[in-house]
Amino acid sequence: MVEILTIAFIAIVACVVVWVLLATATRVRACKPMYTPYKDYFLRLGRCAPHSPCPCGSGRNYGPCCRPRDVTALRAALIDLHWRRWSHRSYAGRRRSASMGHRLEDHRLPRIVMPDWVESPDRFEFPVSEDTVRSWNPCGSAVVHESDAN
Repeated sequence: MVEILTIAFIAIVACVVVWVLLATATRVRACKPMYTPYKDYFLRLGRCAPHSPCPCGSGRNYGPCCRPRDVTALRAALIDLHWRRWSHRSYAGRRRSASMGHRLEDHRLPRIVMPDWVESPDRFEFPVSEDTVRSWNPCGSAVVHESDAN
């Protein structure tokens, strides 16, 4: 009889452990970073200059064409990411409206701050002459010396 109770107790504890692990995995999966596979608007912001041709193929410059939409999408994604982290912070008691009110008072949702080059890229432009670009040689001299030729 004691052996049956011991086996039943171990089975119940194992079920509770599995249930807790599944619940934790679900919560962690809901709060993982969203930029693991980089979104296309995130990549376009870093790779396309405002005065370059737009990758959408409209023939316009990227700055007035698709850049405002990409900045808005990035801001919305950051707000969503902050909201998920913020709501995950006090998980216990989140189903009660009173605790939700306390959470809104105690933990304010942080303000989304974007880097200056995202908000106003025109301030970060500087003139580079064409001669400077042509004469720029990051690899050093390309002259072959006699010792290298042998």
